[in-house]
Amino acid sequence: HGKAEVVTATTIRQAEALLKMRRFDLVILDIAMPDGSGLALLDYLQQLCGAACPPVLILSASDTAEETKHRVQAALV
Repeated sequence: HGKAEVVTATTIRQAEALLKMRRFDLVILDIAMPDGSGLALLDYLQQLCGAACPPVLILSASDTAEETKHRVQAALV
């Protein structure tokens, strides 16, 4: 079947630039980014693509707040 292409961003700034340039089928988000909280990208995604946003999966070493869990497809600790 199809192949998956994995595109990585190590900073929020890089992630924002990538999200501006292309559409993704899934966003896997790490909350702990070197230049801030990856959760800032949730608001950015909403502004950028509105209802057509890709699903977001949070991968984190710590638990995710309940209000954040409602904004994403899944949150894995």
